[in-house]
Amino acid sequence: APGKKTRGNDPKPPEAHIDATTDNLKTSD
Repeated sequence: APGKKTRGNDPKPPEAHIDATTDNLKTSD
């Protein structure tokens, strides 16, 4: 995920934030 390293903290498009969030959820599992 593009926003995995920043976890959506950097100013990125909503898609990047959603992708990072989804990736974090998968990692948590």
